[in-house]
Amino acid sequence: MLQPHWGKLATKMKGAVKVAYWDTETGVRPPAALGEIRGTPTMKVFVPRKKSRKNKKTSMDYNGPRELKDMKAFAEHHMPNYVEAINGDAGHAKFLDKAEKHGLPVALLFSKSKATKPMMKAMSSIFRRRLLLGEIRGSANNKALIQKYGVTKMPHLMVLGSDDAEPVVFDKKPTFNRLKNFLEDHALKEAVGKKQKDKPSKRGDAGSGGGGGGRKRKGSREEL
Repeated sequence: MLQPHWGKLATKMKGAVKVAYWDTETGVRPPAALGEIRGTPTMKVFVPRKKSRKNKKTSMDYNGPRELKDMKAFAEHHMPNYVEAINGDAGHAKFLDKAEKHGLPVALLFSKSKATKPMMKAMSSIFRRRLLLGEIRGSANNKALIQKYGVTKMPHLMVLGSDDAEPVVFDKKPTFNRLKNFLEDHALKEAVGKKQKDKPSKRGDAGSGGGGGGRKRKGSREEL
């Protein structure tokens, strides 16, 4: 039966993916946004378009096994990912330039994973345009960067301070709420957008800790 797995999926993905259902037995016509439903159970995933300013979504049908692990893997695979992959010194410099251009605090994740973990995908969506999150993987190209930041164990998450301030390191067991609260302390209070245009402010206005600094926000949302 699908229903028990669906409930477990909602629990497993809480905070990262919204899981809902439409009861066709009520006789109420489903919203047009759900698209065509030819039979039940029908499973769909709605993925935000990366460059959409109006949060438009792409709809896809799920035709895989109705097992929790398969549905979870499908949902995680299609989660939006705004984590910036950093490769080498040139990629690191480009990443920092982007943060400077948009006036965003910077968080760096050092990881051995070949792909971004679902929890970090979720964080990148929650803090999109409020904090720039970069991932430096343990490859040979990133050896100098790993040494530069003194990283000896991975995963390792830090928020860069301003100027000569020491980075603030996340040193707790990673859970969804702990990561969210940590990044919330350093992210901008409002997403960079039209409201901030021509209204410079210091990164330090975003909250306590090492996420502040003297970089000024320019209000541009290009490529964010």
